[in-house]
Amino acid sequence: MTAVERPVIPDGLRAWQAAVVNLWSSSEDAFAALVMNWCSGDDPGAPWMVSLVCGDNGQENWSEEVKVAGTPSLQQALQKLWYRAHNHHDLFQGMALPEDFPGDAWLEKSEQQLVEKLCEQLSSRHPIALRLSYHPDMGLSSRWVAILHDPEKEPPNSVLFNVSGEHLAEACQRPIEMIKADQTTE
Repeated sequence: MTAVERPVIPDGLRAWQAAVVNLWSSSEDAFAALVMNWCSGDDPGAPWMVSLVCGDNGQENWSEEVKVAGTPSLQQALQKLWYRAHNHHDLFQGMALPEDFPGDAWLEKSEQQLVEKLCEQLSSRHPIALRLSYHPDMGLSSRWVAILHDPEKEPPNSVLFNVSGEHLAEACQRPIEMIKADQTTE
């Protein structure tokens, strides 16, 4: 008897990206973004707040945001947001994760390590916040955007650093390099 091969399950972030692309491409005027915010200290929603923002600027003109705040890790935040958005309404038609999807499979290990390293470096620079967002409408080379900003103010007025990249890892690596270079010159 041969073992039944289980299909390869993408990590949760790729599932999120596919869901956002589906929402964005659902009509000519649709928009969608996955936004992940990290704050150090006692800021409301710290350390992780994630949201799905989507809508349509067409004739029916609608928008909504599904948000999860105050989770201790990005993996937990993405998982809670997935189930909340899935249960909230039928945004993800035909998209499902297995019921036994592991809670630590929302990011690739290398992405998780980069996010943790970046947050660790930012912790010593309080007050500062990190916003990572995925925008399919920005083109392949800049779908991911990383913004370091003053948490007291909303971007764009408070932006200290803004970088974009094709992958989450690229958007995290560049601020790490910038912080490292800044520490070398001090």
